[in-house]
Amino acid sequence: MLMFQPDYLRRLIELGEEDAEARVEEIRGLVEGPSSPRPSSPGSPPTFRGEEGES
Repeated sequence: MLMFQPDYLRRLIELGEEDAEARVEEIRGLVEGPSSPRPSSPGSPPTFRGEEGES
């Protein structure tokens, strides 16, 4: 099976690392979340970046 070949796995990991390095700021923003959380009213579900027209 191709998915268990060492060369295939090594290249797959390299591609993932390259992608992560190229998108480090986007990943950091996702992990750290917004710099100042928006207050929500009691009982309302939490909102996440990208919801309610925020980009």
